[in-house]
Amino acid sequence: MNKICKRCNIEKDLSEFYNNKRTKDGLCIYCKPCHKYNIKTANTVKRKKKGLLPKKEKRNLHKGEYGSKEYQRNVRLFNEYGLTHQAYMDFFKLQNGGCAICGKLELFLNKPLFVDHDHNTGKVRGLLCGKCNAGLGMFNDDTNILEKAKLYLKRNK
Repeated sequence: MNKICKRCNIEKDLSEFYNNKRTKDGLCIYCKPCHKYNIKTANTVKRKKKGLLPKKEKRNLHKGEYGSKEYQRNVRLFNEYGLTHQAYMDFFKLQNGGCAICGKLELFLNKPLFVDHDHNTGKVRGLLCGKCNAGLGMFNDDTNILEKAKLYLKRNK
């Protein structure tokens, strides 16, 4: 049996596709070479957009023992937001260990503070508790809608 790759449009044997539980046929939509190419170019583009350092220079930027949860979280923060552990801690100290909007201290929350960022520019704005972060997300970071919500709450007090 054969399948056509969505990238190169070449019909190939099923063994030329990686497994993927999320698709109906259980295989990736791209053949193995195209899949590898997509991952490589996507990671390169993301890293260039964010101005990230090459992977070799990353290891010493993260606090925690290699492979620990703390280390993995710091790597994720760096990959997603370009934040080193020190930069995260600078935000944390600037906000006195609490949410930038409501002020709840991380100490009394069940989870660490979330990194709030502008989805268009990728710029980090601050650290928020889960509720404030979700609230901003629900309003699509639109200040006009937030102002309308504020007026609505004042009217209906």
